[in-house]
Amino acid sequence: MIESVVHHVQELGAPVCRGYPQTKMRPPYIVVRPLSSTAEVQSLESTMVWSGEYAVYCVADTVWGSANLAMDVKKLLDGVYIDGTTLTASMSYTGSPVQGLYESLVTIQKMEV
Repeated sequence: MIESVVHHVQELGAPVCRGYPQTKMRPPYIVVRPLSSTAEVQSLESTMVWSGEYAVYCVADTVWGSANLAMDVKKLLDGVYIDGTTLTASMSYTGSPVQGLYESLVTIQKMEV
């Protein structure tokens, strides 16, 4: 399912990374990875991630750039039918300073019906 999420987010035109961004990647960009169940877990596809929950980090040079990109991701993915399930998207935080840039987080979950 993560590949389908990545594919949909690419429609926004910003570079999209699966897992972690490449060193010296220039903003704006988007990072998609499974949401870990513990702070210590940093694997991409382990058993220690919440099933069907993904973190979409939206990175930009400014707070507003990051927030706007995140709002675009949320609008794009909320209610989309992917791989046999409907997704729900929610804003987790916006404009957090990280290493001289700003990131906003959109959390994606499978909607169990």
